[in-house]
Amino acid sequence: MLRPKKPKTVYDQVADDLKLNQDMVADIGNHFWSVTRESLSRLKHVRIHIENFGDFTIKHWLIDKELAKKQAAQEMNEQKGDQKAQNIYRTAEKYYDLLQLKKQYEEEMARKEFIENHKKTAYANKQGEPTQGMEE
Repeated sequence: MLRPKKPKTVYDQVADDLKLNQDMVADIGNHFWSVTRESLSRLKHVRIHIENFGDFTIKHWLIDKELAKKQAAQEMNEQKGDQKAQNIYRTAEKYYDLLQLKKQYEEEMARKEFIENHKKTAYANKQGEPTQGMEE
């Protein structure tokens, strides 16, 4: 069983292994995680896969909240006849992008559910039935 390590412990080990300053390693690690969090919070990607760490996905409520904001802004833009066309276009474009992101999120959740169900059935089959290669 893997035991999670505290970032400080990991940073100290990496600094010792690479013979670098511990503050530099901590700054690099903190920057990496801040960029990852920013990418998810700004709704740039549905999922970020980091090898040996796993998949990080955005929260559905964040998409819904941004969609509601952009929809309200778009409705307001339609009511205002004097607003610049450029702002209207940007809002409509962001609204469309968020709708696409919502669709990708739903596909990602379906993919996760499929993987989870596949693992459960594979485990059940492994527990209950011998594999074909072992029967011979």
